[in-house]
Amino acid sequence: MKIHGYKSAAFTESSTWNSVGGSGVLPGTNAELLPDALTADYEIGLHEVEVTTSVEAWAATPGSNYGWGILPIGSDGVQIASFEDGNGPVLVLGEQEGYVDAGATGTVWSYYDAITAGDTDYPIDGMSRVWSDPDFDDSGWATGTGQFGYGDGDETTTVVASQITYLFRTSFSAGDTPSELILDLLRDDSAVVYLNGVEAIRDNLPAGAIDASTPSSSTGIENHSSTFYFDTAEFLPNQGNTLAVEIHNASSSSSDISFNLSLRGVVYIPEPTAVLQLIFGTTLLALIRSRKTA
Repeated sequence: MKIHGYKSAAFTESSTWNSVGGSGVLPGTNAELLPDALTADYEIGLHEVEVTTSVEAWAATPGSNYGWGILPIGSDGVQIASFEDGNGPVLVLGEQEGYVDAGATGTVWSYYDAITAGDTDYPIDGMSRVWSDPDFDDSGWATGTGQFGYGDGDETTTVVASQITYLFRTSFSAGDTPSELILDLLRDDSAVVYLNGVEAIRDNLPAGAIDASTPSSSTGIENHSSTFYFDTAEFLPNQGNTLAVEIHNASSSSSDISFNLSLRGVVYIPEPTAVLQLIFGTTLLALIRSRKTA
């Protein structure tokens, strides 16, 4: 099971754990005596925590557990513990469905690495459709699996070096519309992600119009990984969906690029009566959601 957190109290950049006070985050007060997890150094990213015992207790007696609290310990660690009274977050469970898989044995992408340095134009097909259009004809493009890139030595598919922009497309089929889409993106240096022709994510590129010669806003962190949560307004249930991604370099003399992506949908299951049926044999995503207060 995996968790990600939403703080249950209003806060600003100057807030501290103590200043939040009784609004829902109280170290050692709301949480159970024995935490579900304690960490030392905690790397940025997605981490798995075993919370089956907490979920089973909550399903048996919904009023006994209000989700999990995540509090800092020391300089680099966190404590994850279930809340035992009504001041904690609300526990919501979700069933995951994978749509796009990253890695060498994952989803096959079509890619275009022929935009030469200084070229401002994106490719257009014989029907005058732009490259991010779901119906664009990419049959002449090369294909491969992630990770894509050059210069780092960890690529599954190596693209032509020293361009500003690289284009990637793939399609996936899905059933009913999920409650939320979760996308894990590896990019170096920057990316724009389109779902069914509509921009869904822009990461490390300037706002406004861009073209194929637009460099990334900064070199940022090498092989930068991020997780994005976005709505499903452009999602097409019970039919094919298209993802299109453009990766931009900081300059045509850059020593490397990297791209990999996975996408999954989550259907939230707020009713505790459904939990026990799903604990065994189903991957659950446990989310910390804020409890609304008067």
